[in-house]
Amino acid sequence: MEEADMEELIDENYARRGWRVKTALWVTTLVVFAVAFYKGWVGVDYSWLWIIMFIGLWFFGLLLEWRLKRTYRCPRCGTLLGTPRIRQDGNKQEYVHDCEMCRVTWRTRTYVPDDGG
Repeated sequence: MEEADMEELIDENYARRGWRVKTALWVTTLVVFAVAFYKGWVGVDYSWLWIIMFIGLWFFGLLLEWRLKRTYRCPRCGTLLGTPRIRQDGNKQEYVHDCEMCRVTWRTRTYVPDDGG
């Protein structure tokens, strides 16, 4: 499909995707870390269970972030669009998602990191 045929829209909510889940997960992980630290500090038995819970929550957070970066649903029709393509935007490269159903290119305002070289 040609880019010229597609309408181009900016997804204003892209950066805030999953913020409720990420915030709850971050707070829960912080509380579990604090409890693990406290239990280790006072020498309570089974403090290692809290450490395992902390590592599990941390790993789950990484998995969630990985999934959010690689999956995207069209804000208009809800179609799963998958991984983004990279579009040249002046001297920067932007991640965009193309929805074939709506014929829309969703701009994310998320750019490929500059390697500095």
